[in-house]
Amino acid sequence: MTTAIALSCLAASAVLLAGAPQRRTVRRAERSTRAVVAPGAGRSRLSALRQRIVSLAESQLGYRTDPPDSYCNKYSAYWIAGAASCPSSVLRDEQWCADFAAWV
Repeated sequence: MTTAIALSCLAASAVLLAGAPQRRTVRRAERSTRAVVAPGAGRSRLSALRQRIVSLAESQLGYRTDPPDSYCNKYSAYWIAGAASCPSSVLRDEQWCADFAAWV
């Protein structure tokens, strides 16, 4: 899994776990557009639980699959998901974005 995909997964998971974005309609010059508004927009702080979730997710920045060109990862292994075909017996082979989100 490439670093870009892993970071994308991390960012998406952190946003979803911190609170799903809300959509609202914004009217401008007689046309309607949809804008994504971050949860808690206008608030300076997340709840303590949300802060812990985001901190845990951020603590995993830099995690890489092993071997790098595989999907062998610890998040799928935690859930005993995916194939047991990795060189390391403590990892499992599965696309891991959803497993990471559930792990956090």
